[in-house]
Amino acid sequence: MLPLSLYYSDEFRLLTTQQLLKAVQQAALCDSENLREQLSALNLTFYATQSSHTQSLETLPDAYRRRPTCIPMTSAQANHRFNVYLKDIEAAREHGLTRIPVIPLELHPNCSVTPSKAPFESILRKLFALAQMAVTNHVQLQLAEPEEGELELWLDLLTHLMPELPSGRLSIALNAGSKRLLPILGYLAKLAREQNKKLRVCISQRGLTKNVASSTDPLIDSEELIKLNFAAACAFLESEYGDRLVPELVITDPTLQPAITSLCRSHDWTGWVELVSSVSPTSDAIEALSSHPCTLRGVHSIDNRFSDAVHNITETPHRAAPIISGQESTTNETEQKYCPAAIDTTVGDLTATTEAQARSAFTVAEEAQRLWAGLPLSARIEPLSAFAQLLSEHRIELAALSACETGKTIDDALLEISAALGILRQHLTHIEESLAPITLGSSTGAHSELLPLPLGIVLGLLPWNQPILQFCSKTSAALLTGNAILLKPDTQASLVCSALFRLMLQTALPADLVALMPGPMETTGKYLLDDYRLAAVLFSGSPMDAIDIHRRLSKRVGSQMLPLMSDTGGFHAAMIDVDQDISELLPRLLKSAFCFAGQHPASLRILYIEEGIAEQLEQSLSDALTFLRIGKPEPRDADIGPVLSRERMDRAYLHIERFRAKGRLIAQPELRSELEEGYFIPPTLLRLYTIDELQEQVEAPILHLIKFNRDELERTIDELNRSGFAMAFTLFSNDARLCNSVERKLQISELNIAPEFLFPENIAQNLSGLGLSGTAPLPGTVDYMRTLIRHQRVTRPLKQPG
Repeated sequence: MLPLSLYYSDEFRLLTTQQLLKAVQQAALCDSENLREQLSALNLTFYATQSSHTQSLETLPDAYRRRPTCIPMTSAQANHRFNVYLKDIEAAREHGLTRIPVIPLELHPNCSVTPSKAPFESILRKLFALAQMAVTNHVQLQLAEPEEGELELWLDLLTHLMPELPSGRLSIALNAGSKRLLPILGYLAKLAREQNKKLRVCISQRGLTKNVASSTDPLIDSEELIKLNFAAACAFLESEYGDRLVPELVITDPTLQPAITSLCRSHDWTGWVELVSSVSPTSDAIEALSSHPCTLRGVHSIDNRFSDAVHNITETPHRAAPIISGQESTTNETEQKYCPAAIDTTVGDLTATTEAQARSAFTVAEEAQRLWAGLPLSARIEPLSAFAQLLSEHRIELAALSACETGKTIDDALLEISAALGILRQHLTHIEESLAPITLGSSTGAHSELLPLPLGIVLGLLPWNQPILQFCSKTSAALLTGNAILLKPDTQASLVCSALFRLMLQTALPADLVALMPGPMETTGKYLLDDYRLAAVLFSGSPMDAIDIHRRLSKRVGSQMLPLMSDTGGFHAAMIDVDQDISELLPRLLKSAFCFAGQHPASLRILYIEEGIAEQLEQSLSDALTFLRIGKPEPRDADIGPVLSRERMDRAYLHIERFRAKGRLIAQPELRSELEEGYFIPPTLLRLYTIDELQEQVEAPILHLIKFNRDELERTIDELNRSGFAMAFTLFSNDARLCNSVERKLQISELNIAPEFLFPENIAQNLSGLGLSGTAPLPGTVDYMRTLIRHQRVTRPLKQPG
């Protein structure tokens, strides 16, 4: 990052546009404290005063503000947005407007912030057409204020547009809440000077509109710093180097009005007041994630970090091997693990646990658990809090490893890490309540209560589809309640679990208390389940596997029956009534059905559509499938990665072919030839007449559509209740009677009525506790942690002896 003082010095003349663009990219990673020091050293500020001249600046028209973005998912939606912009430009003068803000991402279906050549050129053509219309109608075309992930795309588009348009007819909106504001102005000023043109820039002092996640994010984390940044931008615009930029200043702080009014009048600039409150992040929010690396998509410097992490994995494969007392065993035979997206690419080695190693793990954990249970709660909380911090700091490397091993896209892996951190924080928050004694009441001369005690050594059997979340959930709950835990990850997610385990060992956690036991269920699982010292099992997986585990535990001769907390998943169904806006729901439906390649327990699998809108919604979904990006999980713009294994791919294709043979394949785009070396399945729409036709759950990017009639709602509810699985059900309807009927009669684990977000934002991470979906309570709750303790009844005399 270039020193900020350089933008005001003679050396600025020597910098090229390429150097200044690189400075914009590098500034995204600037630490907040470093930025504060540099801005303070410039000694630039506005003197805020109270003034009676409240109308000295006009109020910013609502039409100039960026509205919430709704990314189009079909060509028809993108063309509609283009036509709306054309009409806005034609009517601008009638409404007293001098510019029309445009959001470029709305001009192409499902456009990425890092688009490939074809989408980029499509957006550019449409922007140029809009700009020509704006010139004809004597208004400016403005690139609406970008989010930080959109900024570099905006600058690229602007660079291509400027040579083709008259001077001063193009504008871009910026925000003083961006750490990159001064480098951006430097780049734009140099670009405008090279092309001998004027460029309008609108700079808002509004700042943040949501909480900051990290001190290394490109967003500024305090109002004081935003004001310093705003002052530095104004000083650059006043300098000789900013003379090709035509500023508009928008303030939200009324105490700055006198200074900004004077500044605008002296330079013939435009100034506005925006009537909103500047929202600054809470100190708790910043403290909670202060050291986590920024993972924002569309920022060149950050995307490079992910590329480097993926490269390191392929160059130096990871290893999953038994770890007992902090020591890794490498003496056993190893099995190579391959990437689901490219089956000839090795990502690591797996060493299976032997029977002797399983017994050894129990032996060392037995004594360690007794010591651990005797420690005060604060001593158990400390290492788990440290682990949460390490998980946050290493999210880039973990997301990259998860993408390489399991085929999740990097953004899907990041979502899982965020969910895991949420579970960790909830367990740390609720542990005191979970371990509180339960008073039973007093009788004559005595007082009774239930005291919580740990179970002993717990076995955690981790799944392939949520390894990070389930690792954190099971480990934190077991350890905080005073237990030891042995972890057996799924063989297809052992590498990422091994990386998590090594992070956990970096804390003050006793190494004997935990062990990593990778290997197949048929051998390693058998060794662990048969040991007489086992006290409980936490399992995530299929219902059939849960039945096998229960059967095996029940056959242990001479051993007590063990608690088996099983999470065997459910499914997510949704219902859309005729009164809903399809274009608004479409992006949410697609993300819910096809992110995680449809393999998440809460992926949308079944969609009930009211007959009145069924044909229109089916057509929209079919058109949108062609714009979903299917590819290797490592690029940040991939929407759908591969499924986990050949077995799952073959089972999904067989399911699809059954429906194709019946003429019920609604839509399925062609798969590119270069993806044939991985376990890829294109997003697919299939028609169902009843949910009873689904004999098994197929975890793949497949969405089943069922038409329903409001007059037959009772039949629809009955068939959903017959499924036997726990379910998350989402209902989109404005009809209160329909909502009440579904709420009263549908037997489900979770009901969401007209939610703002669909999965993965707001669906619980397990759907258990009902029918075939297992027995485990929801992770992150008091109930979940209480399954890992037993209660001892203690009765004491009210009057102590002696």
